[in-house]
Amino acid sequence: MLGAFFSTKEISPKNLKDYLISDEDARVEFRVLENRLQSERRSLIFSKVFLDKLPKDSFKELADVLEAMRYYGAMNLTVVENRDSGVINANFLIPLSFRHSNNDKVSHGKIGLYLNQPNEVLVDEYDLIQNVLGQMNIVLSKIIPGLTVTTKELSRSFNEKSSQMVKFQLFSKNGDVEIPLRYESDGIKKIISILSSFTVVYNNSNYCLVVDELDAGIFEYLLGEILEIVSKYGKGQLIFTSHNLRPLEVLNKDNLVFTTTDKENNYTKLSNIKVTNNIRNVYMKNVMLGSSNKKDELYNETDSYEIKKAFKKAGSGK
Repeated sequence: MLGAFFSTKEISPKNLKDYLISDEDARVEFRVLENRLQSERRSLIFSKVFLDKLPKDSFKELADVLEAMRYYGAMNLTVVENRDSGVINANFLIPLSFRHSNNDKVSHGKIGLYLNQPNEVLVDEYDLIQNVLGQMNIVLSKIIPGLTVTTKELSRSFNEKSSQMVKFQLFSKNGDVEIPLRYESDGIKKIISILSSFTVVYNNSNYCLVVDELDAGIFEYLLGEILEIVSKYGKGQLIFTSHNLRPLEVLNKDNLVFTTTDKENNYTKLSNIKVTNNIRNVYMKNVMLGSSNKKDELYNETDSYEIKKAFKKAGSGK
């Protein structure tokens, strides 16, 4: 039996643990590796360093599974963190998530593009950015009618390795109006940053996109339109968190999971939901009236009178 593990305390099966940390020196080396990867926000179990340490002859099945999962994560999984929205809101850069296929070559990842200054990249990277934006603009111009993202090439030069570089800036264009992309709303810039990945979710059954706080900055009606289309017709998997209640009106109840106030049962699904029920109304009723079942309690009850008293006390300076 193969056991999942994330640290030296949880390694299984036992013969694998005995191999990896056979003595004190090996244990220290493994702990250093574990701490380094943790500080870099990288997985231990899927790291190339760990896979290289794994004896392929003794643990071939485990090595094959981990290598396959590592490949899937590298090529078919995109995670958009809340800090990505942070750099957009700061008007610093736009993390462009993408997966682009060109003949037999597949490129996948994120490209950080400056909003407040020119970008300078290798000519091959510039061509890739052009292709990704071209693909994205097909959908963007329909989501926000007439809007496209363009690049304005400023210059070309050679770096110290004699590789050709391209300097350019990002612009948004709608009709005859063209402005630097940094002047667009945060919501539009967020849509642009993830739209290429949404296109892959729609078309590729092997792809998974995970987005933290998808709703942040995006007009809620537009958010609902996009989610409804992807939910009904998308082939891949979209996992996201949201504080906005609009998704409750467009998604199937089986696709919804709610956070609870129960530390022993952090997530739950609403029960006894009928086809005719408005899930948003059911959710708000649970929030306002509470639940008889602690495991299904979605909100810590607040007292408006106590909140008003607190505001008054804080404002009095006492």
